[in-house]
Amino acid sequence: MILRFIKSRLARFRDDTRGLAALEAIILLPTLAMVGVAGVVFFEGYRLQNDSLRATYAVADAIAREKSEITNQYLNSMHDMLDHLVPDDGGIAMRVTIVCYSERRKKYRVAWSAKKGHMSGLKKHTHHTIKREADRLPDMPYGDQVIVVETFAKHRPSLSVGIPARDVSNFVVVRPRFVNQVKFANKPTWICKGG
Repeated sequence: MILRFIKSRLARFRDDTRGLAALEAIILLPTLAMVGVAGVVFFEGYRLQNDSLRATYAVADAIAREKSEITNQYLNSMHDMLDHLVPDDGGIAMRVTIVCYSERRKKYRVAWSAKKGHMSGLKKHTHHTIKREADRLPDMPYGDQVIVVETFAKHRPSLSVGIPARDVSNFVVVRPRFVNQVKFANKPTWICKGG
């Protein structure tokens, strides 16, 4: 009799659906809210990557169209434009390098390099450091030149949802459009012909 009573109570409890929707909502709402917040934070990082890539292409294209020498003031204005276009609180760093190919040495050479912005460890490229980027540079004929624009930003998620802070970097290579060699004003430039 007691066993029958317990079985009937358990069966009634199992079949009772009153209040089930409220219980499910209490269980699922925090999970759904967390997924929504994580989606917003993930999109934030994706937007930073996308915006910084577009801004890097804009800077590279502007430099490629220059007919006169590049000045320090010009690069400062390009860096200011990057700061305006990329929504990053930590600031963005930029490195512009003119790379040539030496037929005699069979290697890439740096005509000139400049950096703007503050990022620890970021230095101007040299003949030696450009070797590490050789697999990212295109095949070029003797004396040809490319403009390499690199940008570096830090993504710090606005909320802690398990997505770590990370560095966002872009590497864009373009050719000069109207001149054979983009020169830097008042700076010795390795000529993109010969050794």
